[in-house]
Amino acid sequence: MKPAKLSMRDYAVIMAVTLAFTSVATLLVFAIDYTNLMAQSAEQRWRDIRSDILNPVLIGGPTFFYLFSKLRQLALTRKMLERLAFTDSLTGIFNRRAFHNAVEPVLLSDVPVAAAMMVLDVDHFKKVNDTYGHHTGDEALVAVTEAIKACLNEDEVFGRIGGEEFAVFTRCATPGLAALQAERLRAAVAASDFGNALQSSRLTISIGVAFSDTSTTYEQLYREADACLYEAKQRGRDCVVVTFRDRPRAFGDKISSSVSAA
Repeated sequence: MKPAKLSMRDYAVIMAVTLAFTSVATLLVFAIDYTNLMAQSAEQRWRDIRSDILNPVLIGGPTFFYLFSKLRQLALTRKMLERLAFTDSLTGIFNRRAFHNAVEPVLLSDVPVAAAMMVLDVDHFKKVNDTYGHHTGDEALVAVTEAIKACLNEDEVFGRIGGEEFAVFTRCATPGLAALQAERLRAAVAASDFGNALQSSRLTISIGVAFSDTSTTYEQLYREADACLYEAKQRGRDCVVVTFRDRPRAFGDKISSSVSAA
């Protein structure tokens, strides 16, 4: 990891703080030395005043600047480490932990939220790695990520759960709207041009969607979405399967990517 670097704005802040603390130090020296200054002759007084000004400036100024620059650099490094801890290194989106931390508080809020969890998996991804190599596989995952991101709103949470599996959390009023959004994601990936890396091959994704408008937990909603993803794979992949939490968890209550009754 590259060391944190300070910007011009950072240095401006450090300079301002340094000047402020140096001024305070100078005033403090005057306050402490005030009685002695008043008891001296005019010539000696001005000599001591110059000393009271120069000492804080020459000693305190560089000291304050050094300390605050180091503190600022430590703060930047800490922020960088926090970002690395919650970001998937390949795709730049949330990792599994960060996705969980972003979604769970919403689901555990006192007011029930109408929302959907989408679990997405790149179809036959092992074949991509075996055919073109892991480097090309990584490029394919980045391309899939970009295709999905282009379809998402700012308030939707997107993360890489692991390997070729992703997840999206979205607030929506009905399961039908969740299914339509999932279908947009599926179609965007299917229509994407992944360049020469995969030659003439195309990538598709399968999506399982769990909808809830009552209090639930992250684990429960994720399990339901994951079960739908399994069903989507069983149906031949490159499709969307949705389940309703207010109905029995039977696959007959799910709808396919065409949003018609299964």
